[in-house]
Amino acid sequence: MKRAVLVTRDKQNIGEDYRKWLSELKKRYRQSQIKAAIKVNSELLRFYWSLGRDIVTKQAESTWGSGFLKSLSVDLQHEFPESKGLSYSNLKYARQWYLFYYEQVVQQGKASSEFGQQVVGELEMPELFSQLGWGHHIVILSKMTQLLNGHFVGLKALSVLLNTKTS
Repeated sequence: MKRAVLVTRDKQNIGEDYRKWLSELKKRYRQSQIKAAIKVNSELLRFYWSLGRDIVTKQAESTWGSGFLKSLSVDLQHEFPESKGLSYSNLKYARQWYLFYYEQVVQQGKASSEFGQQVVGELEMPELFSQLGWGHHIVILSKMTQLLNGHFVGLKALSVLLNTKTS
């Protein structure tokens, strides 16, 4: 096992200019780390978006069956064992994430200003989405799905109630 090498510095030759420069270097280094993390997040989100789009497209075009996502997850995890983002549940979330926004655009009949004038089948991830982490998108998706399901159930119940009162 290698031993750590202690490096000493000559404290007497370090002046105020050096300290200021060192402080600036540390600040720039931290800023670079943050920028790199943001870019990594953005690229991973673009990957999940395109993965969701691909899954939706492949499921619509092929007859691979319901075990398709589990097989895909196993194959991807085998190829990338260090990655936690390729689990079966993450693949389902990627599909749901893309499909949720795709359906919102379809229901509107045209793309909203955030999505621009895009052909729905070629829906690209809005740049704004990259400002949140994947975990945040999963939470938002879960909450929005619950909210919309609750809204739908409420409207259905109201419809039944109104129909029974008019009968």
